Amino acid sequence: EKYRGGDVVAIEENAFKDFSVLETLVIPNSVKKMGQGIFAGCTRLTSISMPCYENTFNFMWLCTEAPKDSISSNDDIFLPPVNTINITGGTAIPNQMFYIWGEAESIFKSTLKTLTIPDSITSIGQYAFYSCPEEIFEEENGIKYIGKWAVASTNKNFTLRNGTIGIASRALLPENYEFDESITSFTIPTSIKYISPLSLLISPNIEEYVVDNG
Repeated sequence: EKYRGGDVVAIEENAFKDFSVLETLVIPNSVKKMGQGIFAGCTRLTSISMPCYENTFNFMWLCTEAPKDSISSNDDIFLPPVNTINITGGTAIPNQMFYIWGEAESIFKSTLKTLTIPDSITSIGQYAFYSCPEEIFEEENGIKYIGKWAVASTNKNFTLRNGTIGIASRALLPENYEFDESITSFTIPTSIKYISPLSLLISPNIEEYVVDNG
């Protein structure tokens, strides 16, 4: 965690580019900023442990321009074969952190198996978990704010835990408006202080919203 006697606070653009032997990366919680393209060409990278802050990442932190032998079937996007992401510290999941586009999105959904989030995270940004596979999402206590479209494809298993205080418009709306019609009830913790319009569009068959003291 130290470099020349000081804490590591940033990782420069393309820092690990073409480091093809890299399989596991642990980034210290002191890091507040990561540049674009840091995983470009990391064809064996399967596990990342790192902190998250509101402005830690730019939009394309995980995906980069693809080499021809990329794992991605999309010639324009390189996506490392990451199956485990551990958020080890920090305070916020940034906007669009797990927003993957094009054909690479389906690869990301099939590859990522484990995502862990610590209690220190107090907010989830807009589109933050948009492309995550729903079966791996685990929300912990302490989340304060859920951003717009944050959990678009994870809403079937999504639970608002006690401690959440705000939900943005369309925050829980499912991807492509493909509602899970089996959902007939949804629980809202008493910690909620504001609910934006359209934020609880989850299923057309919801018959009740339950307030939980949790």
